[in-house]
Amino acid sequence: MESMLGVKFPSDFRNIVIDYNGSETNKINFDTKSDKGNIINYLLSFNLRDDGNILDANDFISSKLTGRNDTIIPIMGSYDGTYICYSFGSSVSIQYYNRLNNELIYVADSFTSFINLLYDEEKNKENMNKLANIKPLISFNKSDYL
Repeated sequence: MESMLGVKFPSDFRNIVIDYNGSETNKINFDTKSDKGNIINYLLSFNLRDDGNILDANDFISSKLTGRNDTIIPIMGSYDGTYICYSFGSSVSIQYYNRLNNELIYVADSFTSFINLLYDEEKNKENMNKLANIKPLISFNKSDYL
């Protein structure tokens, strides 16, 4: 998959994909400097047979964000059509794609840093264990996709 996308994902993200490819989350929230209470629902699937997989989402994002000097790859999505994306440019970062404004908003320097920003609104913004709120839906052979 990385060769198809033309990127090499950092190891912290690769490890999550190996264990939780295509998994849903329990409606978890994150904030940016400009938006509070953003919701993320699922990790995009690396399985090409799955509808809405990472390549499908990448085609959508690529059609919306043109003329950029960095490579934007969506990795997580929400049911309202927004995405968490990797930005591969002079540095690597995590960005929030806001579909309403068709813009990217910086969130974190790494996937691990992003995970540490997640909270459950019903638990008064307590930091959640990065794996405690992810429910695996499918398993896959990592060599087939990474």
